[in-house]
Amino acid sequence: ESWVACVSHLKENAIRLVGVEIHPKATTIDTLLMDDATNRIDTAFLMGNEGQGINPKNMASCDAFVRIPQYGVGTASLNVYVASSIVLQRFHQWQTQLRERKNQIVV
Repeated sequence: ESWVACVSHLKENAIRLVGVEIHPKATTIDTLLMDDATNRIDTAFLMGNEGQGINPKNMASCDAFVRIPQYGVGTASLNVYVASSIVLQRFHQWQTQLRERKNQIVV
């Protein structure tokens, strides 16, 4: 019930839900932000657990998915703290740049 209420709140307030997951439809965070024609700033990120990722019920509620590019032959996994830090830092940088561009527009 609390998950349904959370998703309803996000939808009612035009907040997109982005899952951070290795998923066939996942793009990089930069691609998601560059392709965002609406320039929405309101976004909630959903992180999966370190062992199994996001469960299918929660995954079905996501509007989009992002992944963190990783190189090498090791396990394609980061702990949740590190993954959250990377995604939120990149999102913050994008938000800041977007606000600066909006403030530079002269009417």
